[in-house]
Amino acid sequence: TDNCLGVVTASTTAVLPITSSTTVVWTYSDGTNSTTQNQSIVIADTTAPVADVATLPTITAQCSVTSLT
Repeated sequence: TDNCLGVVTASTTAVLPITSSTTVVWTYSDGTNSTTQNQSIVIADTTAPVADVATLPTITAQCSVTSLT
């Protein structure tokens, strides 16, 4: 909000996507005055990966295996 008439705009220089925990700094301006506010971004990867195949193929080789694909 602002004591005078006019539009208050908010901006940040944060680059998306954000992939690690950080602090985003927001700047609010009414055209004459400005102020800043910090926003904490917490990235917490709590979901385990899920295999995208039901079963893996059996690999049979003689002497050695040089590739798993």
